[in-house]
Amino acid sequence: MSKIKDALDILVKLDFPRGQRNERSALCLLALSDLKEDERWQDAKTPRVGITPIMDFAREHYRKDYRSIASE
Repeated sequence: MSKIKDALDILVKLDFPRGQRNERSALCLLALSDLKEDERWQDAKTPRVGITPIMDFAREHYRKDYRSIASE
């Protein structure tokens, strides 16, 4: 299972509003946890990052352009 799918499942389990259960929110969760695709959830960290580092993280580690992902 991909980390993005894992993150989406976590958002559902945490009962996030339907509008925040999407790929963009999943990437934010991954960036805020500093988790790359090949890392384990047990290795999650809690860095303090703003929106620009989140966008850079999504592009660098998941090859996703944050701005082009629909927020649904």
